[in-house]
Amino acid sequence: MCRLGLLVMVVATSLHSIQSSSNTGDVKIEMQLSPMAGWQASWTASQAQSTSIAMIVDDCLLVVCRSPKSNVYKPPLLIDRSTDKNVVNELRVQEILNNDRPGAAPMVQYAPSWFPITSSTHCAMTGLAMDVEHLCRVMQKVADDYFNVYQTPVSTHDMTKKLARVLQSACMSEDSRPFGAQAMIVGCNDIKDSHPFCMYTLDPSGSWQSWGKATAIGKYAREVKGILGAKLRAMSESLFSTMSASQALILLVECWMEICKQQGLISNIDDWDVYLLKREYGTTSSFQLFRVQPEEFTKVLEEVSRTNAQ
Repeated sequence: MCRLGLLVMVVATSLHSIQSSSNTGDVKIEMQLSPMAGWQASWTASQAQSTSIAMIVDDCLLVVCRSPKSNVYKPPLLIDRSTDKNVVNELRVQEILNNDRPGAAPMVQYAPSWFPITSSTHCAMTGLAMDVEHLCRVMQKVADDYFNVYQTPVSTHDMTKKLARVLQSACMSEDSRPFGAQAMIVGCNDIKDSHPFCMYTLDPSGSWQSWGKATAIGKYAREVKGILGAKLRAMSESLFSTMSASQALILLVECWMEICKQQGLISNIDDWDVYLLKREYGTTSSFQLFRVQPEEFTKVLEEVSRTNAQ
């Protein structure tokens, strides 16, 4: 009887401490709701999931990233200001400086999480913020370790396989959970010589897939791929082969505008970033990374909006 009374007292004391601590602030409440630190912010980031679309055009690979406006940390890009007036494939761009030692790369950004792995391999991720941050750091360490051993940057295909093993291990472990993140890794093609670029997507199970012309991850990715695929199938091969990066950007924006119309979204509240990976003329292994100037993208957005309004 005494033991039963003691047990009731212990339970009552624990409940009282939880109730009193819930009034001390949101941080302690969050810790009670989930054993994972930063869960609430991470869940919010996943609900406002970003979208990334990639498309290969001639000697360029175009990556368009968008996300809802939010006060998330975005590190400054290392931009060569002397290239502010550069024009590449009819787009005004700025060259992004990068090296093959990712330890010098800036911290990950959440919305959308896009970062260079090496000078010719880049990654976009979306999902739970804390999982995205962890996986980005894992990839940076893998790339840095590989460079230290072999004195050459890890290839796009090898990085895809290494990230797939990390995702598969978490998914198969008994005391673990799958990572709540999707990834898109783009870069130079190190498997076959038919085209200089490649695109891979990975899901939380670690399954990965290679894409030929275009793909997308994140919120509304399925709808984007459906509309974009229909437009590309209706396009002749000769027309596609002569398409410039500027025309491809207009095509991707048109696809997104159709998604906005279907889903009742307002596209002008989005935060856009557009990147261009271009092979240097006359080479097969040297690439330059550019960021399309925001003013240039605004012009494209306005042009598509006017066309749709007519």
